[in-house]
Amino acid sequence: MLNDCLRRLSHNVKNADIRLYEPLSNWTTFKVGGPADALFFPVTEQDVVSAINAARETATPLTVIGNGSNLLVRDGGIRGLTMCMTPMPKKNSELSSAHVSDDLLVVGASALLSKVASQAKRASLSGMEALSGIPGSVGGAAMMNAGAYDHSMSDVVIGVKTYAKDGSMRVYEDIGIKYGYRTSAMMHDNVVIVQVLLKLKRSGKEAIAAAMDEYTKKRKEKQPLKLPSAGSFFKRPQGNFAGALIEQAGLKGFYIGGAQVSTLHAGFIVNTGGATASDIINLKNHIVEQVEKKFGVVLEPEVKIIGSDTRG
Repeated sequence: MLNDCLRRLSHNVKNADIRLYEPLSNWTTFKVGGPADALFFPVTEQDVVSAINAARETATPLTVIGNGSNLLVRDGGIRGLTMCMTPMPKKNSELSSAHVSDDLLVVGASALLSKVASQAKRASLSGMEALSGIPGSVGGAAMMNAGAYDHSMSDVVIGVKTYAKDGSMRVYEDIGIKYGYRTSAMMHDNVVIVQVLLKLKRSGKEAIAAAMDEYTKKRKEKQPLKLPSAGSFFKRPQGNFAGALIEQAGLKGFYIGGAQVSTLHAGFIVNTGGATASDIINLKNHIVEQVEKKFGVVLEPEVKIIGSDTRG
């Protein structure tokens, strides 16, 4: 099944970058996770289509990940074919390009938010400042409506080009994207994003740079950027803040194995060194249990948890 899939994929993709049993700890910001049976790095839209088709035709499970910044991969890794939408060093990738047209940015799904925000600044386009510090890809951010400091991707995304798991192309526009808090129509439809259209606003470079600097300062002061994490681990509960509830539950600094509730911001779970995915999941479960017990609020993970507990 997988071998047949890889043969078809290698035949259709020139210089295919496919890595067998690649540890996903190398490709997530948490720095944990077991191996992918096969990890594929597409550089063109056609590469994505080829992977989708090869997986479908051989009944091979297909998992798609972005830059690994809002992701926890279990210790057993991922079976089948995993497609990693992240910019590859020294490769001219169609999927990580960004082109300016008036007040629009046409961006490949693999482009990093930080680089797109910098390009927008150079073009005197405002709208990406608050999002510039999120260490994710544009595709992943558009998929889950990532956000920070009361700004989100839904503020700037007006179109998304995707492919369904049957290989058909589907374009989402405006209200059809159905953005909500950390959700979208694309997420529910289980499609693969290849391109995102952003609508920004004209502004002065100095004002844009000043805003980006201010957001960067806030992050450095309030977030545990020196330790591996996946950002805010839990969604914001209605009328409250996950970090505040966790801290009030007396869990700031609490740890299981190498996983710890950050001493700087209780909304973050950090890898203090040598953590396993199981450590993080067990800590997550403990936090949810304690917060519900003390406040009657059930915290929901914002971080996506995928993969198998064992290699099996």
